[in-house]
Amino acid sequence: MKKSEARILVFIYNAEKRFKFAREISQRLNIDYGYLIRLLGSLKMNNLLTSFRRENRVYYELVVGKEKNTIKEALERLNQDKPRNSNRVVK
Repeated sequence: MKKSEARILVFIYNAEKRFKFAREISQRLNIDYGYLIRLLGSLKMNNLLTSFRRENRVYYELVVGKEKNTIKEALERLNQDKPRNSNRVVK
């Protein structure tokens, strides 16, 4: 899973329903809209996201029944890039 995909999944999991459409996700996460659309398509193909159309917008949701595992994997991916504290002494 790419870090950008993990950020998207965590955002969708936590966001209010009215913010779960591509333009808003793009703006909130500062991800290029075209790139976001490709990532959303990839996440849908991997059965991590589902989408529905309402009021001329396409909204995204995590696939029901997979939310906990999906978010756990996404959070693990995001935590991989965080620097770890080291006990080494720099001289």
